[in-house]
Amino acid sequence: MNKFLIAIFFLFVTGCNDNQNKNGLPRANSKDTSELVSEVYADDIEMNNARSTAKNTYDNFIKIFKEGCDSCTGFQVKIRFSDGDDNVEHMWLDELKIKENKITGTLVGTPEKLLRLQTGDIIEVNKDSLSDWMYIKGSRLIGGFTIRYFYNKMSKEEQLKLEDDLGATIN
Repeated sequence: MNKFLIAIFFLFVTGCNDNQNKNGLPRANSKDTSELVSEVYADDIEMNNARSTAKNTYDNFIKIFKEGCDSCTGFQVKIRFSDGDDNVEHMWLDELKIKENKITGTLVGTPEKLLRLQTGDIIEVNKDSLSDWMYIKGSRLIGGFTIRYFYNKMSKEEQLKLEDDLGATIN
């Protein structure tokens, strides 16, 4: 069975000014990212459903992103990167620019397998590569369907820590 890596850029990360993106969310490179990556089987039904939901609701994300929202921050998208079937990683982009079907953003996190990519790279991809999207509205996570996948597998203590690090409630 093929596996792919999911970079969860904010698990167990404590944010501080030098380690935050311009939206105030912790950057993955603010701490050793080896504990921020989880392997998931490519045929994991729950994860595939989370990614499908993200793709099916992407227009909602685009609408808020383009129109703006006074209490909305932290707009990010998770993108599937690959060097072939055995080397797949899903990583977040922030500092987004979106035009038609193209998404441009800054890579958050350090790739585990795809060494051609580096934290901070400016990446342009087609929206077909999207595997998730998220933003914070007030103090609530909107989107983040793959985040919720992991959140639902955590202990209550881990869930509270994640919400504290994110600065938002998840469920």
